[in-house]
Amino acid sequence: ADTAAPAVSPSSLPIFLRSLSLGSRGDDVRELQKYLAQDKAIYPDGLITGYFGPLTQQAIQKFQKKYEIVSSGTPETTGYGIIGPKTIAKFKEFVEQGSAATPAIPATPAVPGVIPAIPATSAVPPSLSTTTLPVTIVPPVTPPVAISSTTTPPTVTPPIVESPISPTTVSNQAVPAWVRLFGSSNSYGITIDGLNNIYIVGDASSMLDGQINSGGDDAFIAKYDGDGNKAWTRLAGSVYGDYFKSAAVDNSNNIYAVGLTYKSVDGQTHFGNTDALIIKYDASGSKLWTRQFGASLNDQLYGASIDGSGNIYAAGLTDTALDNQTNAGLMDALLVKYNNSGSKLWTRLLGGYSYDRAVGSIGVDSSGNVYIAGWTREALSGQIASGSDDAFIAKYDSSGQPLWIKQWGSSGNDNAFALAIKGSNIYVVGQTNGSIDFQSRQGEYDAFISQYDLSGNRIWSRQFGSSNFDSAKAVAIDSNGNAYVAGEIGGVLDDQTNAGGTDAFVVKYDSAGNRIWTKLYGVAGSDTANGVAVDGASNVYITGKTVGGNVFLAKYPQVETVAVAPTTTVTTATTQTAPTTTTTTTVTTGTDTTPPIVSLSGLSATVSYSGINPFNITSSDNVGVIGIQVKKNGSNFGSEIVATSTASLPSIYEISWDTTNESNGSYVFSAVVRDAAGNVTTVYANTVTLNKTSSTTTSSTATTATDIMPPVISSVSTMDPAANSATIIWLTNEAADSQVEYGLTTSYGNSTTINTTLKTGQSIGLTGLTSGSTYHYRVKSKDAFGNLATSGDYTFITLSDSTIPLPPSGLTLTLGSNRTVSLSWTIRTYTTYQKILRRVAGTTAYTQLVELNAYEYTYSDTSLPFSSTETTYEYAVQECSSAGCSSNATQTIVVPANTVSTTDITPPVISNIQVTNITASSATVTWTTNEASNSIIKYETNYALLFPQRTDVADLVINHSVNLSGLTAGTAYYYYVLSIDASNNHVYSDNRTFTTLAAASTSTATCSNLTFGLSSTFSGPIDNKTTYILGENGYVTYSCPSTVYVCMRIINPSGVVTNIGCHTATSGIDGFGTYSVGNHTARACYGATGTTDCPTIAASLPFTVIAASASSAEQSSLALLLNILFQKLKALQELLGQ
Repeated sequence: ADTAAPAVSPSSLPIFLRSLSLGSRGDDVRELQKYLAQDKAIYPDGLITGYFGPLTQQAIQKFQKKYEIVSSGTPETTGYGIIGPKTIAKFKEFVEQGSAATPAIPATPAVPGVIPAIPATSAVPPSLSTTTLPVTIVPPVTPPVAISSTTTPPTVTPPIVESPISPTTVSNQAVPAWVRLFGSSNSYGITIDGLNNIYIVGDASSMLDGQINSGGDDAFIAKYDGDGNKAWTRLAGSVYGDYFKSAAVDNSNNIYAVGLTYKSVDGQTHFGNTDALIIKYDASGSKLWTRQFGASLNDQLYGASIDGSGNIYAAGLTDTALDNQTNAGLMDALLVKYNNSGSKLWTRLLGGYSYDRAVGSIGVDSSGNVYIAGWTREALSGQIASGSDDAFIAKYDSSGQPLWIKQWGSSGNDNAFALAIKGSNIYVVGQTNGSIDFQSRQGEYDAFISQYDLSGNRIWSRQFGSSNFDSAKAVAIDSNGNAYVAGEIGGVLDDQTNAGGTDAFVVKYDSAGNRIWTKLYGVAGSDTANGVAVDGASNVYITGKTVGGNVFLAKYPQVETVAVAPTTTVTTATTQTAPTTTTTTTVTTGTDTTPPIVSLSGLSATVSYSGINPFNITSSDNVGVIGIQVKKNGSNFGSEIVATSTASLPSIYEISWDTTNESNGSYVFSAVVRDAAGNVTTVYANTVTLNKTSSTTTSSTATTATDIMPPVISSVSTMDPAANSATIIWLTNEAADSQVEYGLTTSYGNSTTINTTLKTGQSIGLTGLTSGSTYHYRVKSKDAFGNLATSGDYTFITLSDSTIPLPPSGLTLTLGSNRTVSLSWTIRTYTTYQKILRRVAGTTAYTQLVELNAYEYTYSDTSLPFSSTETTYEYAVQECSSAGCSSNATQTIVVPANTVSTTDITPPVISNIQVTNITASSATVTWTTNEASNSIIKYETNYALLFPQRTDVADLVINHSVNLSGLTAGTAYYYYVLSIDASNNHVYSDNRTFTTLAAASTSTATCSNLTFGLSSTFSGPIDNKTTYILGENGYVTYSCPSTVYVCMRIINPSGVVTNIGCHTATSGIDGFGTYSVGNHTARACYGATGTTDCPTIAASLPFTVIAASASSAEQSSLALLLNILFQKLKALQELLGQ
């Protein structure tokens, strides 16, 4: 089984302090959803709401199956779909694996200490705490120059020059020309301006390039030039979580970044759980404007495109009505248009009564028509559904009028994630676990690309992948109409070696659908490409996330095919005695006689410690470097680094020299570098003196001190101290680990486990604290070179268990459009939840509008009733904990009258759901609504199958009744009911269950003259009482002349069957309690065997339970007490053998 963890860094794995199940909510649920959303096969919905609903449960069920935590069962009986001990243990395994994981290291070289095949790319200090040879990332370097020295070197035997290679062809697509890595959470999108500058967007979990993080994850945008030099970085965000998912550039090189936020950004009003977010920047990184919009739940943007007039189009999803657009189902695809000044021009929603989303990129053609791509779970307008999830494309004109929709897919799941347009062609990419256009399925999920014309006709489709999970997430088109597809691959593709786990990939197709080349990028672990772009010179750039939580940006240049002529002559030129000079051996190969340009840097003249000492080999060549042999004192230092196939090697390689087992003395390193034409260059470094007792080192080019400076700790504070927990946060000026020592005195006595993740924003949670106590603490951080910093002493006080929170401060009310009232406030003390209340000013009773989690501090009220007069409303906010709620913080606001009667946007209200007439193969479901609406039931025997069976009754009624037939005997069914009124407003019930009766027994056992009835008391008589008060007890009795196996049962209004007693005797009596209001059934069944199956129904009697009135409460209590006494007496009789 596949037991590798999804692609996340250890710091992003959820940490559970409790079990989670349906109905749970909080930050831990939100972190769980963020984690699951990275695997589309497990959590295709990708919603991050903080609420554990059915979609989250289904994702957990898939997770548990994939990692063999459970194999079958239902949520009620086996923990299936619940975050319990076994599932938490599996997450902890991933944390432990992730925190110890290092990039893949090829086979051990002949001489330990060299990593022969991992390119170095960006500045991250090497780890010195492990004997595993690390891959150290180096920054971009200036072009190499000739190395010169006046120092007289020791006599060293010159290395043997390698033989020239055979004639070959250099591929027109090499490995990356350069790669840039930096610490962040993820990169989701990429775009290129008219000057070939590259912009990538995503989210960052801490400070980035000197930019201060506002809280949680902040959205980021970074600008690079074509050589990989970073021009600037900008963070944008609120105090919670913010994400850029895509970006687009206009003709003036302004950049528009789109995504989502959980709070208010740049003073914008926060509307719901997540709001859509658009920010405009100029080419220098200055923010021009911010727009945030949404409704009461989730609104998110995933794609952006600019038309010729500078208007921006953005696409995504929403699960509520928006801008007077009717929401068709549980979630709709969203399309909005803004002008370049930030004014919204129009909004369009697209969807059916289930889930639809435009999570792919968006495109605009030369005529200003707009195209969006995504996926749906229902048949869209005029289309036919093929499977569970279908991909779709929709075309709109510039005024927002829909022109056409195309929906397609296999019998399984088909998801479109990206779209690109060039000329008359549309390219759509995504993933499928079926077969598209009769193509062979390769693995668990395959990537696909489809080409359409502008009229929506599909020209061709290509399905490709490995034997594992593969997904295409981005597509771009060059000026010649070639398409470049990027994503993640779980195995080998086109003979490209997979480094382990999932690798990022980029594949080139021509306009006829021919695959031209394939390239994989990655190390051991999980790597994925989320974005791809092509510049004016057809250079290809991909961005995404690599193992360890780093964002990457890689450039693949377009290089024409070079034919190499046969070797003709060999000449050697030595200008000085080695090793202080470069010795070049040129192999003439017809048209190319230019040897590689090589430099070797980073080795200090004196090395003073045991451990990893990295140095760099930088090379360039007009036809590509294909081999590097490192030597130490003239002998090979590991195996030769050789390009795969006929590709060339990256321009920078980092070599690690482990001095742990080396003897003190002098060492000379050299590198022999050969190109595709057979030209060879050998370069030497200056002599290195190893002296492990020395405290400083001197570079071969400049004198530098070893890093002995500890991190600088700042901004230490305590966040949200509760009765038994607190969170300690602080900053360091360089990447470092984190630990907290704490206790009731300055001796501390307790310490947290060291978080070994190197970062600048530190956060450690403390649990198991004593309430109402003063705690002392100090924080500690150690950098990559082992330098430790310890703060001074700080204190905080935990809350008392009986401490009631203070009311919030600074409550403000703002009146928006459509009589929307927006609230904002400041939280003053730790809370577990908050209440928002409203009343008409001057009246007594408040109406509670909502409960929010502890960190919410904004809310938008869109539920004001229709009023023909001006009304003053009073709003109140309370902060609550286990000890109780605070007093009210209140403000009033005057709301104008409705100018016109509003369109009906209120859904029906469902009540009194019951299941009756249950047999082995059928049942009747009834309910009522407060207005006329139709009747729909969706049901299934497996909770994870998303209720695919459906029964509809189109009549608009208030009293609903739907008969279900063809059911399986003795089976639990999950169901919910749906009603849609005449204005197309939908309402869904909660998920419920009932169980069909067992199949009829084949037993010949009968009971003639069966006496069966209901009694009000244990001693009788049978009175067949038809009405009971809630909490009142009753008794079921039977007698039968012959001895058969008889069971008595009660069936409640929800169809749940409860055995209250089974007997092998000629008579019996059993008591029952009434615990729910509604229609019940008492039933006797019998059979010849001693099992609780007892399938043959002998008799049934209906009765009703009503709510207790004040006058009957004492009677109900007395009946309950008598029943308890009776049960104890009965137990005593059995104990005495009576």
